[in-house]
Amino acid sequence: MTNEAQYLVRVCNDFLNEKIDTVQFVERYQTYFENFQEQLSRDEFEILDSIYMACEYYQSDAAIRETDPHLLDEEQLRQAVAKKVQSLNAIS
Repeated sequence: MTNEAQYLVRVCNDFLNEKIDTVQFVERYQTYFENFQEQLSRDEFEILDSIYMACEYYQSDAAIRETDPHLLDEEQLRQAVAKKVQSLNAIS
């Protein structure tokens, strides 16, 4: 696993273990991914990009989430992240 992917997995694990809150997770993850995605292997990119997209669909406001079935709440984001981290660990 590349160093960039390892860092992103650490950020994910910090979120999953509630060491950082959702807002911190989304900000850190997306910023790092945007800056270093080109250093990821193709397999890493495919999995980590899906976490990036889950972050894009995260919405803390329940009223806004009700208007779009694609939007995720915090628990749905955690589930998506956990699933993709497992997938990434399986290929490394």
